[in-house]
Amino acid sequence: MICFFGDHLPKLEEDFLSGLQNGNEDPFCRYETPMFIWANYDIPEQNIGRISANYLSTYLLKCAGYSFSELDTYLWNLYQDYPVVSKWGVINNQGEILEDGLTQTGQLDKYDDIVYYQLRDAMSQEE
Repeated sequence: MICFFGDHLPKLEEDFLSGLQNGNEDPFCRYETPMFIWANYDIPEQNIGRISANYLSTYLLKCAGYSFSELDTYLWNLYQDYPVVSKWGVINNQGEILEDGLTQTGQLDKYDDIVYYQLRDAMSQEE
């Protein structure tokens, strides 16, 4: 199984980027990148809509039929409610852009804590 995706646009002039938006006020449209998952065995074809890069590994595990770690379970549940989480805001499962995002529910604070402790643990293992 292979996932093809990009995580950002190249550095472009603001006028060019505004043209790409084509009157669309959605700040996320500048950062959308097509992606697809290919496998050399049958997997269902589907359009998953928007997904942020932080969920891709968990999504691939789900597609491959692997079991989740505790972190993957948390991310999968968060993805169900908020398929896009980024520094510009959050998009919920109804497609609404929430600029203050998950802070309203405290879920972003929990996510920040998880990321912090994972990084801290990884750094302490390197020492």
